[in-house]
Amino acid sequence: MPSEVKPMNNHMNRYISEHGKISVMNSNEDIVSIKQGDVVVKLHKLVKIVDPVTGQLTNKEHAPTLPKPEPIPTNIPQPPKK
Repeated sequence: MPSEVKPMNNHMNRYISEHGKISVMNSNEDIVSIKQGDVVVKLHKLVKIVDPVTGQLTNKEHAPTLPKPEPIPTNIPQPPKK
C-alpha cells in the first residue's frame, strides 16, 4: 500500500467548533481542521465525562482541547470627554 494512502477506519466521533456547532465526523483525531474557502475552522473532539462517584460514563460531554474563553474586560478605559 502506498504511504500516502491511509487505511480505512470507522471512528465516528462528535466534534464541536469554538462557536458551539456540533458535527459528527469519521475521525479519531483530537483536533480536526476544516478549510472553508479562506477560513480554517478547528473542531475539537467531544469525550464523555466519567462520574467520579460511580466511575461510569455519563451522557455529558466536554472537549478537553477546546481553549477556555477569555474573560470580558470590565474596566475598559473611557475616552476623555471634550
